[in-house]
Amino acid sequence: MRYFKAVADASSFVCGAYYLNVAQPALSRPIAKLGDDVGQALFVRLNKGVSLTDAGERFYERPVAILESVRQLTDEMATEGGDFSGTATLATSAHSPNEAAYPER
Repeated sequence: MRYFKAVADASSFVCGAYYLNVAQPALSRPIAKLGDDVGQALFVRLNKGVSLTDAGERFYERPVAILESVRQLTDEMATEGGDFSGTATLATSAHSPNEAAYPER
């Protein structure tokens, strides 16, 4: 839904991809699948960019409302959660494990 909204707002797959910081093919595929899932084309390609079809215009309203609800819920949860906020990232290595990190039992 975020991908669909970004392309619709930008009227461009390239600009939508730039805004979302993803490669354009990574944006195009899910949107094509979304159109297949709903059984209607959501965008029409123009010489410069894209435009929503009638079906895309109707579809646009729901993702916008859903994404806004998710944003509101996230904000509410963050304010209720006290000390917990932000993003945690965990990375692992494909190399052999360090013995100090995994002591024998």
